[in-house]
Amino acid sequence: MDTARYCLLLTAALSVLAVPCAEDNIDAVFTECYVSQNGTELAQVIQYWKEPCEQTGVVTLDPPKTVPCNVHCANGQFYSTDAVCEDCPAGTYSISETTTYSNFNNSLPQQMATYCHSYGCSTWNVQNGVLTSGDNSNSPDVESHLIFMAEFPNPATVTIQYRIESDSNTASLQLYLDDAHQMGTITGLDFSWDTLRINVWSPGTHIIRFTYLKNKASTIGADRAFIKSISIDRQKKSITACTTCPIGYVAKQPGSSACEVCPAGFKRDITDPATDCVKCADNEASAPGSASCYPLEECQFPEYGPCELHDGSYKRKATWSGQSGCISTKPESYEDCSECLEGYYRDSATGQCTHCPRGQYRNGDSCDSCSDGYVAHPKLLFSSFDTVEGVSLSRGLTQDDQLINVTNKCTGDCREKDEYGDDGWEIKRNVVNGNNIVALSSGKQQGNRVSVTLEISFKTVVNGLVDFQYYFGGATSCSQGYFYVNDHQFVLDLGKDELADDPIGKFSELEGSENIEFLQGQQYTIKWTFEKNCYGGDHISTLFVTEIVLHGVEGGAATSCVECPKGHKCQSSDPVPVACPKGTYQPDEQQSSCLQCPEGAVTNMEAQTECRVCAPAVASPDQSSCVATCKPVDAESGLSYDLTPIGNLLFGPIVDKDHIIYKQVYENFPKDADIKNQTLDDEFGLQRYFMKLCEIVNDENDEIQLCPSEKRAYACQRLNAELAYSMGDFPKYDVSPLGMNITITGGSPCYFKNGVKVAAFPRKSNIALVCDPEVVTMTPTMQFDREDACDYFFTMKTAYACPLCRDGDFFSVTSACDVVTQEATVEWHKNAGVLCLGSKAATTKSCKPSCTEADWEKGWGECTAEGMQQEIWRLKVNVSCLDDHDTQPSSSGNTRSCIGSNKMVLAVIIFLCVVILLIMVLCLTYRKKKMMETKYSRLAAQERDVPMSSFPQVDGTVALEDGEEDYETHTVS
Repeated sequence: MDTARYCLLLTAALSVLAVPCAEDNIDAVFTECYVSQNGTELAQVIQYWKEPCEQTGVVTLDPPKTVPCNVHCANGQFYSTDAVCEDCPAGTYSISETTTYSNFNNSLPQQMATYCHSYGCSTWNVQNGVLTSGDNSNSPDVESHLIFMAEFPNPATVTIQYRIESDSNTASLQLYLDDAHQMGTITGLDFSWDTLRINVWSPGTHIIRFTYLKNKASTIGADRAFIKSISIDRQKKSITACTTCPIGYVAKQPGSSACEVCPAGFKRDITDPATDCVKCADNEASAPGSASCYPLEECQFPEYGPCELHDGSYKRKATWSGQSGCISTKPESYEDCSECLEGYYRDSATGQCTHCPRGQYRNGDSCDSCSDGYVAHPKLLFSSFDTVEGVSLSRGLTQDDQLINVTNKCTGDCREKDEYGDDGWEIKRNVVNGNNIVALSSGKQQGNRVSVTLEISFKTVVNGLVDFQYYFGGATSCSQGYFYVNDHQFVLDLGKDELADDPIGKFSELEGSENIEFLQGQQYTIKWTFEKNCYGGDHISTLFVTEIVLHGVEGGAATSCVECPKGHKCQSSDPVPVACPKGTYQPDEQQSSCLQCPEGAVTNMEAQTECRVCAPAVASPDQSSCVATCKPVDAESGLSYDLTPIGNLLFGPIVDKDHIIYKQVYENFPKDADIKNQTLDDEFGLQRYFMKLCEIVNDENDEIQLCPSEKRAYACQRLNAELAYSMGDFPKYDVSPLGMNITITGGSPCYFKNGVKVAAFPRKSNIALVCDPEVVTMTPTMQFDREDACDYFFTMKTAYACPLCRDGDFFSVTSACDVVTQEATVEWHKNAGVLCLGSKAATTKSCKPSCTEADWEKGWGECTAEGMQQEIWRLKVNVSCLDDHDTQPSSSGNTRSCIGSNKMVLAVIIFLCVVILLIMVLCLTYRKKKMMETKYSRLAAQERDVPMSSFPQVDGTVALEDGEEDYETHTVS
């Protein structure tokens, strides 16, 4: 009750003064809350005179009244001394309710900002309504920050729902409140949401910072942190007064729960009402959120329009008025067009700068082709940006053939958009150490919390590099400039300030820049990012880029020719080096043709400088790939193998069962996460492996592409359809009696070794097939062993890894003799300790007694072609014995003619000849008899006057039979 006594004493002291008291001189305050006898929180409202006055009795103070304490009003309201919630006056704001940030849209809320200060780092973003620390997979060094600024009119509790998927040894999530660490390191692999609460005790503006740290290139799970929601629960203490907006911000309407930033060209300082921004004078300017305006200097340079025809010649318009950042009343004029960039020339028909056609170079006043073995070396040089004539920056840097793509963007408190719609980088002129410089500017009118990025994407024709010059205007500790080549980050030197003795910095002078080289035929993205994370006051800081040089880029202008690179051919008509196709190679520079690989060697990719020998695999007909053999042979030992039964089987999905994801997901929640139901893709980030031993995993005709369709692969690594890598397409077999090792090289590029980014090298698979004769199933199990810097190891036990058995690998066991067949069975068994694939079929062996000399008799052998027979020994008739030729008497060597030894045959031949002669005699006798009968028949007919026409005639005479004598001739009338 000290407050009440104080107010009563103050009122009594003031009552003795002579100024009459009025109602507008009355104010009131709340006493401290206290607990009544029934447990209710109460307070008293005490009125008092704001200014000394004389109490005349006309206007009096109300007696103290008891009111509820800690009444919770809505955002934008306060608890007045009338014991009701009233709207905050314009210029003030309040936040008293629980505020929850969740179900985020595609961009971060206005109260949040993000930045990275590390190599290959992605900033925080929104995915599926959740905040994430960005895709930092396979990045070795990550420091990604999310800043959340909030107002706390009274103490509050901040509740955060989060989770993290990371390597517990290399990555973590950190939480800071006003740069004070608030919790232990959060790390590991957690697929359920956790809750964290921190208390904010002091009123005012506070900054909560989330930092995702990572120090190794390993990737586990999604490799990022997730924030589902942030809730600020203000304690149920009455807000009895609203907060005045900070400088640079205003609340135009009563009942505001937040303040809005003053735009560029406006300001609001501590003396200005917080209800509206004050416009700067015509000769002044300001950045968004400024507390004051700064005077505009007289424009030192005009802004130029495009080069166009004016009064019969090509001129460009110089405009002085209407520029941002300076003021001028000079009239517009026309000046000569600027010099074209190096390698460009001004087209007399259009007046525009252009360059020679692709593949040609500028040689004096003409465009020429390079000689065979050489290629034009294109280059883009921006050394004076006023050559970007009359167009926005992003359009000006984009070449006509669209081979260079430029993106210009700004996030945060950006400057106003210009006539081209840009609010990011712009072209500005400045004076540095007395020199007039036309440069790219990140924008002087940018606000205190802003990120401005200029991005250029291009493809290289030949090997090249990048260099540029830069400086800072008004460098501050809360601003920084960065340069990126793909994901490789460089921090620009803040010491290169326009007021320094040596203001101009070069990229080539930065540590690590010497390692950046553009490789021929690759796509690259470079970008400049300027970030300001400043609070309170005006922070005018700008990054300027004064020159950009890109060597070897497609779409640039060529002023010279260079040697054709290795692995390529260059003819005078080629605009770019032509990569040697598969099956060919070129080991030398300055060549106009490619060489065919020798027989048995291949190149499975384009642009190769050497061929690879396929043995023991064989080369494909077009010499573009090695075809695995399922029957490797060790030439030294003579061991042979046969993988045919399992050679075309698909092994997979194979997973690392020691991986933390497998242990925490598939072992702990087998019912909810069955790996059999996720054979191809995995939402948790567990890699799948697929392989075949004797043929590629899939070709372009397969419905499901387990491996990248553009890459032949005997083994591949897959996370999902977008993240699949070949683990080798070049098989090699190393065999031994205990099994074989299949090494498959030539996989997709890998960029990290031991957490450090290095030059690209191919993935490789190592499959150890262990000889185990007991494992003869058609589907043996392939086990993941380990990974060592994109070198993958697998193990499988199978009988097909054993060498094929040979005769010397067996011993025989003979059974008893069968009395009926007089044969015994011979069974074959493997020698002890022999590991081989296959068996030897059982055979039979005769068990008859051996023959003696008495069982033999002499005889004659078969007739030879010369008609001779040799005397031989043969078993006697009805003699049964085992003819092993050991008891057979020696031959005498006697021979004889086959004719003399075959009297019976000769007799048969003579008998047959006699029979044939007799048959011939009988036939002749029969024929003679028939002829005589015919003759006698004619004679008899003549005597009976038989007409002659009934007899056969020839030429009017009676035809006689062959051999018949014509004893009489009768004329026929």
